[in-house]
Amino acid sequence: MLKGLWSMLLLCLPLPLAWAQVQRSAEILSAIDVVQFRVDTAQTAVEFAIALPKAKLPYDEVAAELYRTQLELSVAAFQGEKLVQKNAVKASAIDSASMRGSGQLIMLVRLILPPEKYRAVLTLKSLGRKDFQLETERPLTVRAFSETQPTMSDICVGAQAFRSTMKKSMFYKNGYEFVPNPSALFGTGFDTAVFYAEFYNLNHLPKDGKFFQRSFLMRSGQMLAGTERLYAREPTSETVVVFIERVPIGKLASGGYEFHLQLVDSAMKPVLAQSKKFFIFNPTVKVNAPAVTSDENFSWLTEEEAKEMRTQVTALMTPEEIKVYDTLRTLRDKQQFFQQFWAVRGGASARREFMNKVAEADRLYASRVRRGYETDRGRVFLKYGKPTQVESVAGSQQSRPYEIWTYLNSENQIEAIFVFIDRGSFGSYELVHSTAPGEPQNPNWRTFLAQPAR
Repeated sequence: MLKGLWSMLLLCLPLPLAWAQVQRSAEILSAIDVVQFRVDTAQTAVEFAIALPKAKLPYDEVAAELYRTQLELSVAAFQGEKLVQKNAVKASAIDSASMRGSGQLIMLVRLILPPEKYRAVLTLKSLGRKDFQLETERPLTVRAFSETQPTMSDICVGAQAFRSTMKKSMFYKNGYEFVPNPSALFGTGFDTAVFYAEFYNLNHLPKDGKFFQRSFLMRSGQMLAGTERLYAREPTSETVVVFIERVPIGKLASGGYEFHLQLVDSAMKPVLAQSKKFFIFNPTVKVNAPAVTSDENFSWLTEEEAKEMRTQVTALMTPEEIKVYDTLRTLRDKQQFFQQFWAVRGGASARREFMNKVAEADRLYASRVRRGYETDRGRVFLKYGKPTQVESVAGSQQSRPYEIWTYLNSENQIEAIFVFIDRGSFGSYELVHSTAPGEPQNPNWRTFLAQPAR
């Protein structure tokens, strides 16, 4: 009925106006990404993410040189003319005259639906301008997820992901806020693309098998050298395992790419596999960098990359190495330093293993403003490995959140503990006490729990 009513309204408009309305909908509602996640065997979460070009949105002036847009995005799922479910979110933005002419406003609506076929109708309307309302529709087939067999969700692509407790955010899922990039286009200024997915029922994998999580980039049917990451996927009792990976793209040439995520067995045979297409516009890079040679001479390393690597390997550097590196002035000296640094630690294979851990630290410990390896928890993770035990205590009105990491030796004796406190209650945990040599020691660390936020 609603579809017919919308068609009748368009027919009632003069032909130029009706065509303009359709054209405007096509321009504004073009960048839509639909991804699906498991809720249970009977229901699936379907996320509709849309990137709205600010230059084409209605704004009202609210102060001198300040403009506001207020929007509502709704998504309705129909079977025939029967409305099965509808949900809506609201968003607003206040921009200067220059800012309202560029950039995007990202919105996301989530529906929970049984695995069947639907017709999805997306409606965007202004809350401040009654003359602004756009609509588009598309067919929708909702996936079914097994209750017992290992499986995985679709892959989301975005530009930002961080730990969060803001469950009311439209971008929140499984302890993270993941801001999608529905257009999947990364222009100049984007150094990183972030990918999110979920694995399900990995607790049903064969107990005697070995499995690995594998990811890599492809272009024109060829895997890009240096992009493959491989992690051992240990047995887990969790029914949902979150995957987040930050992929450097600042040195990639313009064009279309595919991000591949797999769960493979010991023979590298895929058990599960998904891929996501994305696009890069980077006119300053003409061709992709060549593969890194096996001799690891680091001649490919730029000044910016050397600075980043210096930050990443802080946890591995000896005091003497830190002193030496801080005296280096030329890029060639820094390249030679890292050649020697990694050579004594096992060469290319050791570096790849460590960079996998850096990516894992990013996934687990990144905050709004810091990469995972830059945080205290990330540094400890990179230096000492995964803790044997983690005691995580939520905050209250009387106490801040904190974590105690315990490392046990082969005889289950305590080798070291690390205490992290979230002083600002924003997920930025600081190391305040440890029993490990060379780390901060403060046996009275509990006195920090009740102190006011800085």
